[in-house]
Amino acid sequence: MSDRSQLLEVLVGAAVLAFGINLLSARIASRWPGGSLWVGVACTVAPVVYLGSRLARSRQRTESFRGLFVTRTGASDDDGREGTPEPTVTAASGVDSDSVDEPGSNGGAAGAAEGGAMTEQAPLPIVAVPGYTYGFDVAKYIEALFVENPAFRRLWEDQPLDKIWDRADDASTGWHSIELIEQATEYWVMNELSLRLSEHFESAQVGEENKLRRFARSDIPDVLLENRFLRLFSEPIEERPGFTERLGIRRGDTLVSAFGEGGMYYDRFELVLPKGSQVTRVGPATIRVATGRFVFTFAVDFSGYGANLPSGFEELYLNDHEVDAYSVTLRTQTKLTWRGLLSPRGWEYYRWLDAFVEELARRFDADAFLDSIGWETALTTVIASKRAAKRGWNPPTFRA
Repeated sequence: MSDRSQLLEVLVGAAVLAFGINLLSARIASRWPGGSLWVGVACTVAPVVYLGSRLARSRQRTESFRGLFVTRTGASDDDGREGTPEPTVTAASGVDSDSVDEPGSNGGAAGAAEGGAMTEQAPLPIVAVPGYTYGFDVAKYIEALFVENPAFRRLWEDQPLDKIWDRADDASTGWHSIELIEQATEYWVMNELSLRLSEHFESAQVGEENKLRRFARSDIPDVLLENRFLRLFSEPIEERPGFTERLGIRRGDTLVSAFGEGGMYYDRFELVLPKGSQVTRVGPATIRVATGRFVFTFAVDFSGYGANLPSGFEELYLNDHEVDAYSVTLRTQTKLTWRGLLSPRGWEYYRWLDAFVEELARRFDADAFLDSIGWETALTTVIASKRAAKRGWNPPTFRA
């Protein structure tokens, strides 16, 4: 968006400059009639070609962010992870192990209601990284999916991430845990977009209601509801037996999110966009949001490749010696339409985009997270403190 403003300034300046040049060219033509034509053609074509290329390049911006997803490969030395929120799963009894219930059928929730008591299972092998928005939220989403439909947990355990490269064929194709991570990440981005749009149009009270379109669950194309997390979490709370109490976050009289029995999750999914906007799926893990001014596309890429955590991060921050980290890539592309590039008015309906991409970088990117917690400084402090304690050195005290 800032490039668009700069280019408009360039165009205005070019118009003023052209007027001045026109006055000078008239004077030159009167004194040099023979060569003024070719000089005029050259001076006209060259700037047009240059500005045209600048405009074409500025229409598109591509960003790539690297996130981390952490799983637990063994039990922790300390079962009470002080300061580390850990998802735990309670699964419904009486679920047929040979069948897989899609979330829309409420098989897991129904089993919980009909089976009576909930039986506690081992902690979910997913680490909710404290302070890391993406890592913490995705662990919460996967926990909620497994609680409401334990069949998905069985799929995860049948095809876990740490066994993916044991296959002889292309491991990333059709591997259940890969698909779940991709869909959880896709849902996370959609939810972040929903929150940003709500904040922009409702909290900040930007725009007129008659110029906006609200995409509720009933307006979401079926191709988007292929996402298991979106389909399950946005399902009406009245149709889910696990939600016996309607407690949660409300906006006015409307319940927008809530947690149910054992960690079940409800989210009233809604996208508020300018009228004429469209939300479509253009690939297995690629979503496009098209408006009158720009086209925004994001894609999730997760193939099961491992990632290296910083030195000491597992023991000191996660309080767990046995974890595996995986790299998740999120790519975004913003392409301005020619109308959007040249339109000076109405941008209050579209200024949320820059803030949204910046939020993705801050809340998803692993390096941004490590910088925000000052990990290198913290690790240096720990190392220095341990060495000082080993040598019996006490730091000097200073008096004010």
